[in-house]
Amino acid sequence: MYLSAKVYLSSHIQEEKTARKEIIKLFPEFANLKVTNVTFALGYWRKAYAIHDWFVEIIGWEDDYTSVDLKQLEELKSLCEQVIKDPSKAKELLPIEDNDYNKYYFDDLKETIKIVDEALSLPECQFIYFAG
Repeated sequence: MYLSAKVYLSSHIQEEKTARKEIIKLFPEFANLKVTNVTFALGYWRKAYAIHDWFVEIIGWEDDYTSVDLKQLEELKSLCEQVIKDPSKAKELLPIEDNDYNKYYFDDLKETIKIVDEALSLPECQFIYFAG
């Protein structure tokens, strides 16, 4: 499961023209193509079922890349914080099928908070969730 940050480049801004030139230096085989955006890996989860289920239920993820906005990420962070503060809310706010709310479950919530905090610190970009 991944959260990415995609930045669209505009040909009207000098800094972005410089960025395009640097990208082409890294990938010369694509020199004839226009660079339109750059995607950064923002977060990775492994078997974080509660987080994935949240993306499925709230965002509507269906086996594809799904756009997520800041408000939604803030909501996810808030849910994680609430469950960490009061573990009895886990089944209500971020449930998992096997009801095994163990150390790994709470580690996933803490990691999610870190990932969302990083997202919130970024300039304007598009956030994309994918589970493959």
